[in-house]
Amino acid sequence: MLISNSKGFTLIELMIVVTILGVLSWFAIPKYQNYSLKATVSTQVNSAIRPLQNAIFEYVAYNGVLPTSFSDLANIGFVDNDGKQYDAASDFANGSVSGIDVDFPSDTTNNITLGVQFACTSIGSGCNKIAPKALQTLTAEVSVILSNNGSVNIRLDPSREANLKFKGFLPSL
Repeated sequence: MLISNSKGFTLIELMIVVTILGVLSWFAIPKYQNYSLKATVSTQVNSAIRPLQNAIFEYVAYNGVLPTSFSDLANIGFVDNDGKQYDAASDFANGSVSGIDVDFPSDTTNNITLGVQFACTSIGSGCNKIAPKALQTLTAEVSVILSNNGSVNIRLDPSREANLKFKGFLPSL
């Protein structure tokens, strides 16, 4: 009688384990990529709009209405670190955000739209980080809404047409 005292795994057992790991990674990698893009969008949008957000909050606190131009914000001291008045979208370039387009209300509308652009394809001209390829053509639309009780709400509305292009990685602010 021949007794085999072999230790280890057979080739078929190793192939099954490798196949299972491959299938699991096939599901996990896209989820991780979406998670990574969502984190990038969230941090870049938040850091880019923060100075503008603070200025709008302060303006509303003093005046009770939303500002209608950059000069309204300059009147409350909304300037950059060098004392220069903010007056263009590129003034808000930060990280992989190339700028913010601000659509001020032309009347007493209680809504401002901020278009946060991820057009940084190279370092320079305000961009100190290249935007991920999946974001380079996208603009996140942030709504600034003045409610009837005087509070200011800032949010990324997932139903806005520009925000629909973010396919699973649009964060909440």
